[in-house]
Amino acid sequence: MGALLPFILVFTLTFFSLPLPISTPALLKTYLTLSEAEALAPSDPSSDVEPIKPSTPPKPLWRGILFVTVGQLEALTHLAQASYLLITSAPLNEPFISILLALSWLYTILRPVVRPTRTVPYDLFAVYSALFIGALLQLGGVFYDHGVFGDEWPSVGVFVALWANLVVTTGVLGVVLGMPLALPGRTVKEEEIGLSVSPEDYTSLFGWITFSWVYPLVHRGRYTTLNEKDVWALSPTLQSRSIFIKFVTLPQTTLLRKLFTANSLDLFLDFSLTLVSVCFNYAGPFFLKRILDAIDLTSPTSESRAQAYIYAVLAFVCSLCKSQADVQHLWFGRRAATRIRSELMASIYDKALKRKDFSGIVDREKKKAETETADKHGKSKSKSKSKKDEEKSDEAKAGADVGKIVNLMAGDANRVSMTVSASYFIYGAPFEIILASLFLYNLLGLAAFAGFFVLLLGWPLNSYIARRSIRIQKGLLGARDRRMGVLSEMMGAVKFIKFFAWEGKWVERVMEMRAEEMRWMVKARVNSVAFSLLWTSAPILISIISFFAYVMQGNELTISTAFTAIALFNMVRAPLNVIPTWIVQILQTGVALNRIAVYLDEDEVSEQVSSLKKDAAQPTTEAPSANNADEEGLGIENGSFKWNEVEVPKADPEGADKGKDKDGKTSPSVDETATIVEGETQVLLGEGMSDTAAPEVDMDHRFELRDINVLFPEGELSVITGPTASGKTALLMALLGEMSLIPSTPPGKLIMSKSPSKLDSHSHGHSYSLSYAAQAPWLRHQSIRDNILFGAPFDSARYDAVLDACALRTDLDVLEDGDLTEIGARGVSLSGGQKARVALARAVYSRARYVLLDDPLSAVDSGTAGWIVDNLLKGGLLEGRTVILVTHHVDLVLPAAHYLVRMLDGRIDTQGTIKDLRAQGVLEELTHDSAVTIAEAEVQQEALAPTPSDSENADGDEEEVKKAKAGKKPRKLVKDEHREVGGVKWAIYKSYLKAS
Repeated sequence: MGALLPFILVFTLTFFSLPLPISTPALLKTYLTLSEAEALAPSDPSSDVEPIKPSTPPKPLWRGILFVTVGQLEALTHLAQASYLLITSAPLNEPFISILLALSWLYTILRPVVRPTRTVPYDLFAVYSALFIGALLQLGGVFYDHGVFGDEWPSVGVFVALWANLVVTTGVLGVVLGMPLALPGRTVKEEEIGLSVSPEDYTSLFGWITFSWVYPLVHRGRYTTLNEKDVWALSPTLQSRSIFIKFVTLPQTTLLRKLFTANSLDLFLDFSLTLVSVCFNYAGPFFLKRILDAIDLTSPTSESRAQAYIYAVLAFVCSLCKSQADVQHLWFGRRAATRIRSELMASIYDKALKRKDFSGIVDREKKKAETETADKHGKSKSKSKSKKDEEKSDEAKAGADVGKIVNLMAGDANRVSMTVSASYFIYGAPFEIILASLFLYNLLGLAAFAGFFVLLLGWPLNSYIARRSIRIQKGLLGARDRRMGVLSEMMGAVKFIKFFAWEGKWVERVMEMRAEEMRWMVKARVNSVAFSLLWTSAPILISIISFFAYVMQGNELTISTAFTAIALFNMVRAPLNVIPTWIVQILQTGVALNRIAVYLDEDEVSEQVSSLKKDAAQPTTEAPSANNADEEGLGIENGSFKWNEVEVPKADPEGADKGKDKDGKTSPSVDETATIVEGETQVLLGEGMSDTAAPEVDMDHRFELRDINVLFPEGELSVITGPTASGKTALLMALLGEMSLIPSTPPGKLIMSKSPSKLDSHSHGHSYSLSYAAQAPWLRHQSIRDNILFGAPFDSARYDAVLDACALRTDLDVLEDGDLTEIGARGVSLSGGQKARVALARAVYSRARYVLLDDPLSAVDSGTAGWIVDNLLKGGLLEGRTVILVTHHVDLVLPAAHYLVRMLDGRIDTQGTIKDLRAQGVLEELTHDSAVTIAEAEVQQEALAPTPSDSENADGDEEEVKKAKAGKKPRKLVKDEHREVGGVKWAIYKSYLKAS
């Protein structure tokens, strides 16, 4: 056995080294190699350290020389031994064993010569391990024969040779264990490994087996307080950027197949090592039975005592092997779970940047249920019909709002990840039950299976509870989405809620959503208790019934049989308890995965308007080609647009006759979401809303942009005006690709030459991209400077010019921290006018060729509006850029404008150059209409922006203010959370003890 095992291993390795037409299955290949991950990992732009120059360090020759020298000595020794045995006419098996060992050592000679390597040679490690086991068995056989059978000790030379063989084999095995798993790339500094770079990929094989590479971090945390800089970064193979770039290139169509393909190797290793761990785990009862049989003899012999010791040692070795298999399979399972979580969260985030905007769409089933609840005198439905509609309303649907997206990232992606991390229960528990059943059958016979009839009797109840758990999970996730949606809506409009004293109504609404979620959580808890009660009692009943059947058959329950059977029943109890729990987990994970898949399948904007969907390219100054001449500029041709809607399948067996009246004629169709215009806001009403709920709404009316034909002049300022709710903002949304194009004849199209990688050499190097300042400014929780830069490089001269042109200078002088002041999420610490001007400055500071401004003048007073027109719209910052401005202040911006578009009821009523409109006599009517609109909607605002005179008065104190701010660290709007340092104080333990 000591010679046959390494020879079989060598033969197998040699066979698979041949150039056979057999390739490794794709599912067993490494998803992302370390070299690929290092190449895809983002470089630190703030680092001044230059990448290490590529160099090929000399390969250490001493390892190869050692392997070859030891192999030659061992091979020659075994060949000499085989020759001697053949000459002395020894039994044929003895020289044959020596020849097999010599051939095994021959492989260790050729491998370092043919394929030298600085990293771990796993094939040599396997061969040396087999040779080490063989040497151990040979030496142990000598002691066993002497102690049990009384054989004489071998000669001194043989004894020394056996010990030398074991020592040499152990030495070369230790050298292999000390070799690194991988070598750092040219961008990794070796001295940073273990400090800022994770040693996971570069540790030795011994460090990987024992996980000693983690100890320096544990040691550091034991004696010091760990900070963020003290913890090394993730391995490049686990970083989100590298994983996602590879993930999106997979050809699989479904999300489940993509996830499996990307993590198949880790899952396979987790599966294989789990089965190995289970086998080693059940080796304990096997050896326990042998030990009890050996010591339970009436007259024990020296052989039985020796066998008992051997079985005890083997049981200990199996426990060590089980621990190692557990550590490794848990690592691979956790790595797959971490990677899957990164892949899902990155996919969700990426989809959020490319999907069509469905915000504002009302759930039809939800609105229908609310209407039916409010209308107490309406027709009542049957219980079964209501239950069916409730189940349908909780199915995953497209059109996710912000609350649902947050739940997908924080809840559903994490659930899938946690299920994968503990997936070894799924395939380990059945295998454990099979092994335990075989052992129990060997002990108790058919009586071992008598108790398993309990499982068959409980299966119908188990099936019912499982189906109910799916329904409860869907309802719980739906209720959670609705609660998050209400909370997001409330937080976004908290200022208006406080102004109008609506706190009570909104708190009541939030608590209603929370109460609904709690009802589903109670149902889920009751269902979980029923599951646990069913399967906790099953193992106990199984063991009792099995022992009862065994004794009733007339068998004697001996000590060895009883103790071994009890050990097996205790071991099988865990997998029997795990199976029902994980049945529920798998079903709930399927619901979560389906929700993510439905979200990822939502409609996306076209490549024409999405920079993320275009291939990355280097900046170029080439002009548009003749083939793309139609896309040059910005405008719309024969376009009709509607707000984005979730497509509903045409076929509806239950509602096939819904659209027919009493005479069977088809009534006017109503979409799943009906859009009406109320001011500048679209209101979406679900189908099934009663007339009493919304009597003023015409369900057949849906706001649309119709017959839009406009091409805005390049490098000029164009003004869009019109009465309230005429479609001015909608026109900007259509230009941004945020509205759906309605099919028409001739087909309409959006004219847009958007390519951020292409620069316009004729307009000061501006890129072919768009910048947009919305009417409701969107700001991030950062400083004012970071919000204006928005990731662009800081240009001091351009930045100062933007601040002056947008009338922000005096505001910054008033603020204690100037432009480094943190403004909070959505700019909560700024006034409406300040937020509008910060958003305006961001749009102007960008290098985009096309600038879209949605009525920024409405949020400022007349003096500030005049300043912005004189210094920004007429200034040099917008020179050569195509600017589209939505405003009611036509008379104010008219001197700077070149082109004017007037909207009316979703159509373009008038358009043309200012010169042509003035010649036609239309301009006076337009300015008069805009003045009337301003007079109707104007609200008295506090003047927060500086006027030219204010700026002049502030010039004298500007230097003093700058000196006072110099060297001062800006304050944080949200302070860092306080951290305790040192050991855990006794008061904490005391509090926990009191609470318990």
